[in-house]
Amino acid sequence: MSNVINSAANTGTSTSATAANSNSSLGKDDFLKLLVTQLQYQNPLDPMDNTEFVAQMAQFSSLEQMQNLNATMANMHASNLIGSTINFSNDSGNLITGIVGGTSTSSGVTSLVVGVDAVQYPAYLPTTTGDLVNCAVSWTDSSKVSHSGVIQSATVDSNGTIQVTAVETDSSGAALKDSDGKIVTSTFASQQITRLIVPTTVDLSKVTETTK
Repeated sequence: MSNVINSAANTGTSTSATAANSNSSLGKDDFLKLLVTQLQYQNPLDPMDNTEFVAQMAQFSSLEQMQNLNATMANMHASNLIGSTINFSNDSGNLITGIVGGTSTSSGVTSLVVGVDAVQYPAYLPTTTGDLVNCAVSWTDSSKVSHSGVIQSATVDSNGTIQVTAVETDSSGAALKDSDGKIVTSTFASQQITRLIVPTTVDLSKVTETTK
């Protein structure tokens, strides 16, 4: 896996699936700017009719309410998808499957935070060891026993191998503790990883299919 991570870093592969959507329609801010400009450059000898001004303000209010309603509906839809398995198309047009773990809002736009298995989809492998921290991981030990946990830290040893330290978790996601009540941690090589869940942001418009 270390070779794949280095390769991803060299090619500049992005770990984010966030798409920048172009929006050619006028928003409420654009509408308000047009209205202000119209008032600024109106003929003082023939000013805008009060009835027309009220009508335009009503249109502005209606536009604002529709945009707020759309944003609320998008938030509700995104929240309802938490825990669902979704298919989405990434920036390269490839179909990716992941599990929705939460939502993210930026500049009033709500997106999904989706956990993608980077072992299955190598393009989502973190490009630095720091990006591995807090990722959910599954691995096999020297006895071929499977373990699961959350990555606590990752370093590169003298041989160039990534050594990962993870807090082990049970099937419910709770941290395992030993007989003394101490949290169990394990250190292993990246080549032992069988599943690596990397969070990535996905625009709602990119979702093609959802299943519970």
